[in-house]
Amino acid sequence: MIRKASVILGVVILLFAVALRQDSESNTYAAPPARHALAPRILSAAVPTYPVVAVEARITGTVRMRLTIRGGRVVEVRELGSAPPMLVAAAKQNVETWRFSNGVNKTIETSFVFQISSQETEVEESTHTVLDLPSFVMLRARRLKLKPTTLYGSHARSD
Repeated sequence: MIRKASVILGVVILLFAVALRQDSESNTYAAPPARHALAPRILSAAVPTYPVVAVEARITGTVRMRLTIRGGRVVEVRELGSAPPMLVAAAKQNVETWRFSNGVNKTIETSFVFQISSQETEVEESTHTVLDLPSFVMLRARRLKLKPTTLYGSHARSD
């Protein structure tokens, strides 16, 4: 009985160690705890996107906004602080798709964190997204690895 318990304990410790290692290797960003204990619940929202041009130009930043919600819809968006305009536009476009319960009339703050991974990818649209709605959104994009191209074509000239 004791041996069985020690084997189970060993397996649990091993699984915990593997999980910790994977988390540290993936370089994940932990979302901050929700700032609003009574934050309104979102019923629907579009998937946020990182503008492709911003990824290729390596534009990063944090967009902080104050949202006014009336009748379950975002009716006003105010930027708090300053962030690159391209990222502000993407964040505003996303929050305008958020839908809350009909009776929600509230003002809340939210943050969108746009990051670019140091790793490149061969797959388009490679963005890792963390959502802690409505208070936090994090997008971590990978730049597209450029493929070598031939300037004058690949056909050999025969004279």
